Formats: sequence, structure tokens, C-alpha cells
Amino acid sequence: MSRNKLRIVAGCAAGIALLTGFLFLLQISGLLVTAYISGVWWIVVSGIVLMRFAEPEKGEIFVTRSAMPLNAVYYLAGSLLFSAVIITASEVSVWRMSTAWFVFVHFFILVLAVWHFLVLHAAKEEIEQVEKKVNGKVREWKILSAEIKKILDRANDDDRQAVLKVYEAICYSDPVSHPELNEINEAIKDNIHRLSECEGDVSALCQEILLLIRQRNEMCKLYK
Repeated sequence: MSRNKLRIVAGCAAGIALLTGFLFLLQISGLLVTAYISGVWWIVVSGIVLMRFAEPEKGEIFVTRSAMPLNAVYYLAGSLLFSAVIITASEVSVWRMSTAWFVFVHFFILVLAVWHFLVLHAAKEEIEQVEKKVNGKVREWKILSAEIKKILDRANDDDRQAVLKVYEAICYSDPVSHPELNEINEAIKDNIHRLSECEGDVSALCQEILLLIRQRNEMCKLYK
């Protein structure tokens, strides 16, 4: 177990011990027992969530890496603060909430938290789906960029400048594709393949590829 996880376990144990101490110091009542159960529940849940994301996996998005742990801590703090205010008011005889209403509010907080976590989970899945689609669309353009880089590395001095312009044009173009760009993407791919095979005049081929890339860039702007 890593140091971060050990700190989380120690923090949770200390929190539960502190709550247990209050349970024995104050007069036992329905409010106090409910507050204790709710507090222990949120400490355990927060600890589990924090341990899960103490060492985020590579590529995890913000929703799972930060938003979920923060929400668990916020609900823990909110639940404890609510309990502290109500029990303090009851102890000093300022105002007393019925145990039934106290339980209901804590149950409402729990339902709200579950709903919030479900929303975050749905957002996480939606973001991951969008990322998969985007990655699929840019993969082909990245392959073309890698291929033209290989051509550039082995180009002779006479052709290097022309190939370099093509490489820069591909690097600075929008990598995200669109179904309407399939035809022009295939034309660019075919010409780069011809360039890699040294078929024809290199300079003329590079000019043709540059023209196609400019056309593609204009079409990308139209379909955004």
C-alpha cells in the first residue's frame, strides 16, 4: 500500500475515533446515533473514493481524477456540519429537530449524493466516448504525419525543402476528419504514398499535396 493510501486510512480511522469519542461524551439520543452512523458512513465512503483515485491511472479524465473525490469530501463535510449545528442547537436547548426529520434530511443528502455521483459517472462515460471518436478520426492523420516525416528524413538536399513544406502543412492542419473529407483524405494519402515510392517529380507531387491540404483545411472550417 502506498503512503498516500496509508495516510487516507489513518485519516479515516482518526475521524471515526473522533466521532466515537463524541458518542460517549454526549448524552445518547436519536439525533446523536443518526449523526454518528451518517458520519461514519461518509468517512468510509470518502476514504474508499479517495483511495481509488489516490494514484490515478494514466489517461484518467478530470471527472474521475478530481471531481469524484472532491464531491465525496464535500458531502462528508456537509453532513458533519449539518449534524453539528442541529445537535449543538439541541444540546443548548435553542431548538430541537425531531429524529424523524433529522433522519430524513440525512437520507435526502444520501440520495442527492448518489444522484450526483451517477451524473458524474454518466459524464465520464460520455467524455470517454467522445474521446474514442476523436482519437479514431485523428489516427489516420497522425499516420500520414509519421509517414511524411520518414520521407523527410531520407529526402536528398534538392527535395528536402519541398517535403518539409508538406510536413509542416500536415502538422499544422486540423487532424480531426469528417465523412465528407474521405475523398480528399484518400487523394492526400495516395500522393504521399507515391512520394514515398519516389514516383514522379518530387517537387510537383509536393505542390499537389499542398494544394489538397489547403482544400482540406477550407473544408474542415465548413464542417465544424
